[in-house]
Amino acid sequence: NSFCTLLADQGMSLHFTWPVAWDADFIEGLRHQLQERLRSALKAADSTLIKGQITVDNLDLGSKPPEVQIVGVHAASADFTSVEVRLRYDGNARLAVSGVQVNIDPMHRPDSEECDTSLGDANHARPFVINFTGRIV
Repeated sequence: NSFCTLLADQGMSLHFTWPVAWDADFIEGLRHQLQERLRSALKAADSTLIKGQITVDNLDLGSKPPEVQIVGVHAASADFTSVEVRLRYDGNARLAVSGVQVNIDPMHRPDSEECDTSLGDANHARPFVINFTGRIV
């Protein structure tokens, strides 16, 4: 039984055999990869507004597979082929992340620890940092 099959009679759609329960090692590996990609993206962004080490706390792929349709296959060269897909998801997957702090005050000068009191109130010049915990459901 294959995890994914191509259904040419339905407009080149991919049909997933979605498990009721996922293998714990697979989910842990996927969670770890996602966490590392998010950390790399945040590090590459070099933002002074987001600090900390993001952690993917919970990953549940849910019981409904995504809908994936192959829109086109383009051969750019003998060594490179691109596949254009359309992805739609109306399922019950969940993801929880934590471990970062976000400065939600765009007026704060993150490159300086000094207070800019030009607005008249020193409190407005200080960063307003919150701990971020998010869930995508």
